[in-house]
Amino acid sequence: MWSYVTSSRETLTDFMLSLPAKGDICRLRMSAHEDQRFRWHKGDLNDMTALGTAAGHCDVVVSEKHWGTILRRHAAHLPAKVTSNLRDLPQLLLG
Repeated sequence: MWSYVTSSRETLTDFMLSLPAKGDICRLRMSAHEDQRFRWHKGDLNDMTALGTAAGHCDVVVSEKHWGTILRRHAAHLPAKVTSNLRDLPQLLLG
């Protein structure tokens, strides 16, 4: 029974992570929960939802440094290029 539950959980996790926006939101949430130094702020759930959705569907995402750093850790899974500096925007949009 336990191996079935574990297998089902892993299958469900793999499925969730394969979805463009939901997978990116899950990655942000898991990164926050895994980091013992992470401190939740009032708007973090809204930030995760907006940035995860954008990262799953846009070419470029501009984020504050805090979430930008976390998003860049998952760059291999994102179609979006992530920056926290508006000066990078012209090069990212043209390149």
